[in-house]
This record gives sequence, C-alpha cells and structure tokens, in this order.
Amino acid sequence: RKTENNTRAMEAVALHDFTPSNSDELRFSKNQLLKVLSMDVDPGWYLAELNGQSGLVPSNYVRMADHSWYVPNCTRSHAEELLLKRDARGTLIQPDGAFLVRTSETTAPDFSISVKFGNQLQHFKVLKDEAGKYYLWFTKFDSINQMIQYHRLNSISQTNSHMLLRDMVDPIAVPSGPAQNRAAPAAPAGPQTTALPSQQRVVALFDFNPQDPDELRFRQNDVITVLGKEDESWWLGETEDGRRGVFPYNYVQPYS
Repeated sequence: RKTENNTRAMEAVALHDFTPSNSDELRFSKNQLLKVLSMDVDPGWYLAELNGQSGLVPSNYVRMADHSWYVPNCTRSHAEELLLKRDARGTLIQPDGAFLVRTSETTAPDFSISVKFGNQLQHFKVLKDEAGKYYLWFTKFDSINQMIQYHRLNSISQTNSHMLLRDMVDPIAVPSGPAQNRAAPAAPAGPQTTALPSQQRVVALFDFNPQDPDELRFRQNDVITVLGKEDESWWLGETEDGRRGVFPYNYVQPYS
C-alpha cells in the first residue's frame, strides 16, 4: 500500500465517531476538524492528523472542505497555461485573482500558489514553520484552507492591495487516489452528507465579511441556524441575534 505523506493539509469535518481496528488508524469523534495530509492512500482511506497524531481515516466518515483549487502534479508552466488561457477572440478567460494551489517543483511536498492578475501570473511559495503553521508573509494558519479563505478577503500581495483570491472559471477537479486494497468500513446509518436536516446548527470556523447585501456577516465561533441551501456552495442561515443571509458553507462546521 502507498504510505508516503503528500502533505496536502486540507481540512475535513468528521461526520461520525471512528474507533480504529488497526494500529495505523486514527481515532476521532463526530464534528472534530481533521487535517487531511494525503488522499493518495488506499481507496476509501485518507491519511489525516488530529491533535498532533496522524493515521488512516475512512473517507466516508468525513466531509472534505472545498478544495477544487488544488491541482496536483501541476508544473509552473502548466499553471500559466491554465490561468492565462484565452478564448477564441483572444480574451483572457480567468478573472483577476483566479488561482490554483500546486506542489512546488523545487521543494516538494511544499506548496506554491499561482495567481493571475492582468495578463501575468505571480507565484507565491507557501512557507511552513517548526510548529506546522503555514504562511506567506506574517499571518500564520493551521491549514492551507484557512490561508486561502483569508486571502479571499485580504490581498495575497505585499505590493498590490487588490490581489484577492477568486475561484477559477470551470475549476479543475481533484482526482481520486490510485486503487489499492484496504476495505473502508461502512459509515453509520444516518442522513446522507448532501441532506440538510431542518434547523441544523453550525459553528463558524472563520470570520466572514460580506461582499453583497444578501450575505450574512459573522465571526469565528458564532453559532448559525441553517435554514436552507441556496446552491452547492452557499447556505441560507440565521445568527443568534436574528440576522439572516447567505454564507459560504466551507466557513462553518456542524455544531453539537
């Protein structure tokens, strides 16, 4: 079985409690936030970290936070090809701030972020300190997800205050890992992850500052009642002080 650590450091929320049956598996409880270090293990299993401990977790016990911006095995030149692609009229397809995260060509498994602005691309190397925190400049983050969310609202550039990250048009899907041989356990009976129970409550992972009047402002650790799903990425919710609006689903996790 493939065991090398690909260190993606993506986030996933536990949907169920999991009790290991093998020594290389990781125990966790429902609603805990795990760091997924590699998806290139056995089918149905991820390598994850929780409270400084790492081990295998069944993929159907967790919900991955959105990371369509991660493009594995992407070279610098391929990033330029994707982000600077033009349509039949010669117009750049991607908006300013369109980005992707890729493995660094020179210091794998470290990361680089490629960002389109104007008709050029800028590449930012993601640094990691001894405590495992990720950073570009001064602000440090527990995961790549948190870094990306922060730079959607705060410029990724020190010299251009307008360089906010935006999703690519028709983003690249992350492929699944290679076929291997471990059988993943069946998830406990319960609602499917796409089903939204009435009056579900969630807790904010980050601050969210709206850019449109119909969006819901909240702060980290605020509790929100989910009223419905606007689309795949945005939910309708109400804060404890009675304010309503839509918000990005990957800014929250289930509250218990």
